[in-house]
Amino acid sequence: MNKLVGVIGTGYWGKKHVDEYKQLGANLIIADPIEENLKLVKEKFGVDGVKNYKDLLSNPDVYALSICIPNEMHFKVCKEALEAGKHVLLEKPLTLKYSEAVELVKLAKSKKLILAVGHIFRFNNAIRKAKEMVDSGEFGRIYLLKLTWTNLEPIWNNRDILFDLGAHPFDIVNFLFGKNPEEISCIGEVFRKPFGEEAAFVNGKIGHILINLEMSWVTPEKTRRLVIVGEKKTVFIDCLSQETKVFDLAAKTLTDAGVIPSNTIRLELEHFLQCIEKKEINFADGAIGAEMIRIIEIAKKSLDEKKVLKIPKI
Repeated sequence: MNKLVGVIGTGYWGKKHVDEYKQLGANLIIADPIEENLKLVKEKFGVDGVKNYKDLLSNPDVYALSICIPNEMHFKVCKEALEAGKHVLLEKPLTLKYSEAVELVKLAKSKKLILAVGHIFRFNNAIRKAKEMVDSGEFGRIYLLKLTWTNLEPIWNNRDILFDLGAHPFDIVNFLFGKNPEEISCIGEVFRKPFGEEAAFVNGKIGHILINLEMSWVTPEKTRRLVIVGEKKTVFIDCLSQETKVFDLAAKTLTDAGVIPSNTIRLELEHFLQCIEKKEINFADGAIGAEMIRIIEIAKKSLDEKKVLKIPKI
């Protein structure tokens, strides 16, 4: 039998993984405890499935797994998958505790397995364009960066916005500059439920660069926006459409950067498979995912203690 890629969890994101793996020509099998999901995936994509994910872990033909399940289950299921000798792409956040994230990274390394995390904006051509501009010095001195990450979500009693949504903006900062903020402050609030922040504002600094992250689950407009302001140029990016406009301060012109939008999920999955098969360097690996959890934990601590915190180097 041909080698199989398994997808554990076929909710909103899991179905996207199934669709893109099919487009890449992978042989698939899924696991989902919900009969309706199994039926839908079978009818739409022609992919067979099982209810118990452990059946995929014990299947010797399954060599790689996408895990797309609730955040609180990430550590347990990913650990079991790595122990079973499977390469894993785990949707963000890697875990809900830094100590658990480190444990997964060490386990994958000891087993010589690929552990990738769903930091999908690393595969976004607009974000990559911004990184090119940062690396080339096109901005001149960079003054500030602002990320706006908002939309109206239902009430999630088992999630808070920092751990669930924060992984993306924090990772974009890390991807652009190759480092994390040196200090951080965070305020947040709960509005519609007993606990778990639904909106948060995070401020930080990298050298003299000011960093501002706005995250909200109570703002009706869905916004994924990046602005980088420099002494020579400013870039405005819609991270969803990947539309990228550059303002040149000297010429006083605003022009389209001509970015061709990428299929971020497909690139992410293709990269995962190539890391396994062609030994490509994994630039969305578990160590990066673990570092994002560490930064989020410090932001959460800042929120709880109501003070600016330094981010220690490790």
